[in-house]
Amino acid sequence: MADRLLAKESLEPGFISELAVIYARIGKTREASRLLNDMTAQAKNLTATSALNRTDQGDKASISYIKGEIALALGKVAEAIEYFELSINLEPRYPLEPMAYAYRRLGKLQEAAKKYEEIIDQFRLSGQLIEQWILAHYELAGIYKELGDTQKAKEYYGKFLRIWKDADPDIPILKQAKAEYARL
Repeated sequence: MADRLLAKESLEPGFISELAVIYARIGKTREASRLLNDMTAQAKNLTATSALNRTDQGDKASISYIKGEIALALGKVAEAIEYFELSINLEPRYPLEPMAYAYRRLGKLQEAAKKYEEIIDQFRLSGQLIEQWILAHYELAGIYKELGDTQKAKEYYGKFLRIWKDADPDIPILKQAKAEYARL
């Protein structure tokens, strides 16, 4: 459906990036790369459908962000971090979650923890990206468990479980969090 819309409509890179992220995250890097090419072409198209606050800098940030997602999907974690840093420097509204995830994949747990804590702090200020805010608690719990800080791990698993106290009990990540919390 989204691909058909993109074939009919000229959209700014920021809009296209939403689908490109999904493709990259599920390992469909060929499709994500195709969309990256579309994004690059649409960055030059001043008549593309866009948000009111579209800027050249925002277009460049979107393109860099997707390059990072593709690099991450291909296992080029250090390269991905460079692209994510560039996108955040160009446009601070870009999410920190991919960078936090990349640091964790590199084994840089302290850096990953800082980014996940920033996600939690940013939510308090803006209220945006609630799913990343919720999952940041789960990720921090796992990081602190890996670092051997049982107290903080238990604290963050507890926060995650309180946030999702009314969720469907069959959600895999919720079941995992309950099991990890019980083991601590």
